[in-house]
Amino acid sequence: MVFRYFIPRFLAYFLLFFVCLTLIFTVSDTLVRVTALPIGVSLPRFFLYMMPFMSVYTVPLAAALGVGMVIGTCYLEHEALLFRFLSSARKRMHYAVGLFALMLAVVYTPLVWHFAPESYWRAKNFLMARVADQFSHLPPQLFHSLTPSFTFYHQKKEKSADGALVFRNVILDFSDEDKESYLIIARECEIIGTMLFIRNGTVHSEQQQTRYRGVFMQTELDLARFFAQSDTGTTKQYKFFTRDELLQTKKTKPLAFVEYHKRWAQVLWLLIFPFLALWGMLAFGKKKSNLALCLGYSGAFFLGSYITLNTASVLAHSSFFALLLLYGSSSLAALMSYRWYKQRWM
Repeated sequence: MVFRYFIPRFLAYFLLFFVCLTLIFTVSDTLVRVTALPIGVSLPRFFLYMMPFMSVYTVPLAAALGVGMVIGTCYLEHEALLFRFLSSARKRMHYAVGLFALMLAVVYTPLVWHFAPESYWRAKNFLMARVADQFSHLPPQLFHSLTPSFTFYHQKKEKSADGALVFRNVILDFSDEDKESYLIIARECEIIGTMLFIRNGTVHSEQQQTRYRGVFMQTELDLARFFAQSDTGTTKQYKFFTRDELLQTKKTKPLAFVEYHKRWAQVLWLLIFPFLALWGMLAFGKKKSNLALCLGYSGAFFLGSYITLNTASVLAHSSFFALLLLYGSSSLAALMSYRWYKQRWM
């Protein structure tokens, strides 16, 4: 009876929050990147590429909100009294939440290990392909501000003997993440993929009112650093790896080792989030609208999980502390919530 009553309601609220949150997260991420996207990029296509990646974050949060809203409704309809006086009802409620979490984990696990990293990698490649295509269509003798931090000029362009695109008499004006600005004036510039090979030129740099000047025969510049934001470089990073790729590299690469356990920690958080919502709402829920409580409580734990997962990536070269943070944080969150629930109901 409890299963038939609560599981459909958990799923209904979960789907509602999942759709809304995924749309909000994906649209927000796309808007943040708009200034760094190449001109002519299909935003709907980029949007679809990003949705699986954003789902990694929205599924656990939607799961917690789904359970929290159902429990909050029980308070409004005075059904929460059953859980106070009938321990068997509380036990069955925990079973229902556990079943709900396992149902989501069946879908979430392949999403974390395969679909999300593959989709994110395709999104990056899609952007970089548009970058190379955009450069091939730039008209000569004009300054082109391709992003707020990158301006390009060339006098003419032609094809080399091997088919590569070569720009003659070029000017590049750009700044890096440290706000150091560079001005490059060169005889020629060849583009291969997203790499610019700049030859026979001078570079002028300025940082904190200090100016430098240098002469070079050849230098290289990766356009990915300007068009993919923090995902610099064309080398596939570990966050883009699927499960099989991480298994092959985690024994020799500390960053891959931590990324492998980070994926398992994400699955663990998903299993815990519905219980965090259950215990939190039972401990602090009231006989009135609990929407604000549900959003605040679930949002706080979601933010905590996000911070710990990303901090573990920063501590990747210290495997012990990274693993302690990955698995210890979720365990601590579960113990805290269960203690609050136990103090109120037992």
